[in-house]
Amino acid sequence: CMDGGVSELKAMASVGRACGVHGMINGQVRDIELMASEHATEEKLIRLIEQKTMALMITSVESAAYVAGASEETVEELKKFAYNLGIAFQIRDDFEDEEEDKAESQNSPNFINTLGRDNAKAKLDFYANASKEIIEKYPRSEFIKGLLDFLF
Repeated sequence: CMDGGVSELKAMASVGRACGVHGMINGQVRDIELMASEHATEEKLIRLIEQKTMALMITSVESAAYVAGASEETVEELKKFAYNLGIAFQIRDDFEDEEEDKAESQNSPNFINTLGRDNAKAKLDFYANASKEIIEKYPRSEFIKGLLDFLF
């Protein structure tokens, strides 16, 4: 980059936040607590994946955007893309887990058990479409759009 390393420092800070005690480490603690609790809510599940699946996706997109020299406005827009993608991906993963091991997934805190299959599918569609709408604004996004169509 041509900014004297500022973009790289922003990228490293993003990765550090996502991986640290306020990110994925805390997400793992929340995951263990939620597994032990009696009742999961949609809000609790979203807070959990904000610090796990979504944290990984957001920091990947954010750090790449910084290193590529994207504007702060573009970085924020791409973080919204990753946020929506993270939720959609996790709900899709819940459906796959349910198919692979019905007995175990019936007892785990996930979107299907919390919202029901139909509502979880509606949420999956909502977040997947929201991520597609954001990425479609960018030129040369055909590969990502194709990947999203394949995943969702």
